[in-house]
Amino acid sequence: MKIGFGFLIYDRIEQDELWLKYVKDKSCEIRIHAKFDTKLHDTFKPYCIDSIPTQYRKISIVKANLLLLESLFTETDVSCVILLSGSCFPIEPYDTIEQSLVDEPQSRFADLTYNRNNHIYDRCSKLTESIIKKEEFKKQQTNCIIFREDYDKLMPHMEYFLNVFKYVDTPEEHFLINMFRYYNVSYIPRVVCMAHKQQCMAQAYDIPEVSKEYIMIAKKGEHFLFEKLDMIQLYQNL
Repeated sequence: MKIGFGFLIYDRIEQDELWLKYVKDKSCEIRIHAKFDTKLHDTFKPYCIDSIPTQYRKISIVKANLLLLESLFTETDVSCVILLSGSCFPIEPYDTIEQSLVDEPQSRFADLTYNRNNHIYDRCSKLTESIIKKEEFKKQQTNCIIFREDYDKLMPHMEYFLNVFKYVDTPEEHFLINMFRYYNVSYIPRVVCMAHKQQCMAQAYDIPEVSKEYIMIAKKGEHFLFEKLDMIQLYQNL
């Protein structure tokens, strides 16, 4: 099992020194889509792919993530890709994550239905074709895991789905999971990245303190990563 890490970042990977230690001597691959690379650690710069202009909550974010998937699946022999932001860091050891993916070799999404102020229904209404019923329109975290076999099945349909989703607000929270469902590709409905205790929304909150209780919640839910947290607090409590 070879894991690919695909980072979609603004200008840096938080805790880059810890990430370098985490992947050292591991059989993994890294690709980075950086809006700017001015603060990126020099060791990571060779892993940057050609970037495209991106806009907040626009389809360009989806396209950037697809470029990461394309680069990792076509240029390397990874079995799966974990899509990450620049503020993610693993809560589990590399070998634990690898073994979990060996034991359950399926793509994974946070399968969310939280519909505050009918925002999911509103976003569904912006599809250029009404191919998904609003009651079935799913939400996900951007941080997810895609396996090669699933990517190969869906790749021929990417352009069509990009067109269908091009006017959807925050499409990165809906694109892949609804594509999997529309084309009947199975996945494990599990949160990959612990964004906050509620675990019902896609966006992450800043985490000023990571208690042992918080870590146990993540481990019990089989989450692999945290997002937007105080790394010093994390390592004091591990």
